[in-house]
Amino acid sequence: MPTPHQEVLVLNTLKYYQAEYKEGVPLSILKLDLDLNDDQLHELIHTMKSKGTITLASGKVNLIEAESSEESVEEITVEVEISSPETPEKKESSEILPAEELPVELSETERASLELIRSLADESGAVSRHILEGHLLYGDLKLSNLRVYNLLNSLQNKGLLTRIQRTDGSYYRLLEI
Repeated sequence: MPTPHQEVLVLNTLKYYQAEYKEGVPLSILKLDLDLNDDQLHELIHTMKSKGTITLASGKVNLIEAESSEESVEEITVEVEISSPETPEKKESSEILPAEELPVELSETERASLELIRSLADESGAVSRHILEGHLLYGDLKLSNLRVYNLLNSLQNKGLLTRIQRTDGSYYRLLEI
């Protein structure tokens, strides 16, 4: 099952190559650029084709442009919180407890990462996904890719962190406890 992230990668790649390939981007170019195997690529292409975002003809993929008039173009800012149904609702208090006083058990790595997130977060408690992952990978903690992924999922599952999407990219928001 293709992920939304993979679909965005395909769309961005198509936007990039559509200037060079007017008649459509060949599947072989997408396969090489996205580093996907044949099965993954075909499943992704057929899913996107069924959604109506692309067309596929003669082994070439075309992006279906959304109809919009240039007179009514306006930027819309949307902030969406991605959370599981089990995630507790955010409490209204603006007080953030120190990592030692949290009601959930945390490992040393989770405690250190929470302190790092607090130092990087802006006044709304949000920190760019890329900045946070970069600090976890290359900062003092020097975690592996898999450890960063597992750590962020663990903090989300414990209700301490949530992922949000803004028009300028993906962010993590530290939930107030």
